[in-house]
Amino acid sequence: AAAAALSVGVALLVVFPRRAAWGPALRLVAPRERAPDRAVAVLALQRSGSNFLRTTQRKYFVTPEYTPINGSWPWRYCLACVKCTQIPERGLVRGAPGQEHFLVDRTHFRPKGIYSTRCHFPEFDYNITAPADLTAIYGQPMTLLVAVKEPVAWFVSVINFWKIKCASMLDAGCLGKLDMWVNYYGKWLALLEAQRKGLRLGGTSVTIVRYEDMLHSVEGSMDQLGATYGWRGSPSRPKAEDVENLQVRFSQDARYAEKRHMYDTRRFLHRDHLLEPGHEDEPLRWFTANCAHLRAFFQKTDVHLRLGYSLWYLEHCDPPPRSLYLALVIHGLRL
Repeated sequence: AAAAALSVGVALLVVFPRRAAWGPALRLVAPRERAPDRAVAVLALQRSGSNFLRTTQRKYFVTPEYTPINGSWPWRYCLACVKCTQIPERGLVRGAPGQEHFLVDRTHFRPKGIYSTRCHFPEFDYNITAPADLTAIYGQPMTLLVAVKEPVAWFVSVINFWKIKCASMLDAGCLGKLDMWVNYYGKWLALLEAQRKGLRLGGTSVTIVRYEDMLHSVEGSMDQLGATYGWRGSPSRPKAEDVENLQVRFSQDARYAEKRHMYDTRRFLHRDHLLEPGHEDEPLRWFTANCAHLRAFFQKTDVHLRLGYSLWYLEHCDPPPRSLYLALVIHGLRL
């Protein structure tokens, strides 16, 4: 009977298209007017899928890229604009206004490292409460796409990328990284609410795009964005059969199909880099040790829920790892 049920389940997966179990499709707040000629920029915390979003959006559509306007804050931090030849990089100072990882939830930016010792980049005080404040920073109305990734998946990715030791979530700085996610995307949600109410728009519109929705339907996500903003399709738009092999620069697991598989199985819960030496046969050791801490943290905020992330697996802290494995399998069959 069990074998028969399994075969039926497999047949259903083959017959019916895969659906994401992350909530509604793309979580868009539509702008008041279509703006196909407005400059587009992608913003996000590091390790949130911003490269994936930007690469894909440019493959599907022909849209203007943002070029810093003389005298604007991004221009003041643009290495080429101010002719800062002492730093062998291109683009903007990391984390500066207008740069991809600019922290909109903060109120002060101070260049660090070589950015503070070379070319004399200024400090910047700001308080962003509405889209119009972003218009003032960029020096023109913008279409801003904000990439977001499920918080636990983002946390696992970022501590690996930044080589942070978090064997326990109670180790110094570990919960602080999750605070960063909550504060950053909480600010974008507040800006979306201001946009919904039509408060001080300044011609700029904001859209949050979930990484997981992109994984489960690249074409659906792109088509919805294109229809919302009135973008013109690109002649280099990938064919349906080529989507599985989309490549993303600077990505550790570059192929689209590999990224989707990791999410289908919630592979980020037992990534190899989280294993302690001598416990390679316990792939969920880190998660089971920290599940209760993660659950307590997310019980104090609703930002993840407002973005459509239920974090259902945090309900499996108490049972032994085998129960979570079974839950992952069952949840996978629902995808």
